[in-house]
Amino acid sequence: MDVALARAWVQAIAAAIAEHADQLTQLDSAIGDADHGVNMRRGFTAVLAKLAELDAKTVGEVFLTTGNTL
Repeated sequence: MDVALARAWVQAIAAAIAEHADQLTQLDSAIGDADHGVNMRRGFTAVLAKLAELDAKTVGEVFLTTGNTL
């Protein structure tokens, strides 16, 4: 795996979260406070913004930035 692939994975996850945010929120409403999809979408939007500014040299930097942002 290289930095480009790590970025692509995070971008794909962000796109999937955005696409299914309403469904995630609906599922969360059964046992939670019905905010999971909203919060995941917000979090991954922030991740994409951080990664756009990051000149990552390693896969670790990509995933560390992702985790710290979430």
